[in-house]
Amino acid sequence: MYCEGLKMRFRFMGENVSKVLSLLKVSEAITFEDEQEEIILS
Repeated sequence: MYCEGLKMRFRFMGENVSKVLSLLKVSEAITFEDEQEEIILS
């Protein structure tokens, strides 16, 4: 029973990590596009 709880917790943590990583990739892409526009405009 204790082992099953740990497995569920690790699976849940893994899902959160992948969500956070995908959010970071999206925000990085947005900031990269903003920097590109600033270079083009200047």
